Amino acid sequence: MNNQAESGQISYKKIMALGESEDCNAVPELLVYLADGSPLEQKYAASAIKKLARICRKTCNQAVPELVRLLDSNRPQVRQYALSALDRLDVSNRHEPKLKQVAENDPEDYCRKAASKVISHLITDTENL
Repeated sequence: MNNQAESGQISYKKIMALGESEDCNAVPELLVYLADGSPLEQKYAASAIKKLARICRKTCNQAVPELVRLLDSNRPQVRQYALSALDRLDVSNRHEPKLKQVAENDPEDYCRKAASKVISHLITDTENL
């Protein structure tokens, strides 16, 4: 196995461990993977945020802007995982235009459906934040 593949395996395992940790202090590190990680790291960081949202939703809400940014990814699974995480978070209605764009135009049916689901529970900027 080459160094890049080994590095990817290590980061994947680390990201998954952060998601399973039930430690809200893991969120800042996951934000780095969402912002600067490889597509695989972004996908698993979104999954980890979704898992942590069960116990520390308010802290995980910090990830909403990065997750919305990932909706522009050219990787369908990155978009799918970002939407799945957004479905567990408090997403402001200011993100509705981007979510509508995905719901109406994404090439993948599963991403369109997931975006529609997130839209169904958007909140106004002042509630629950």
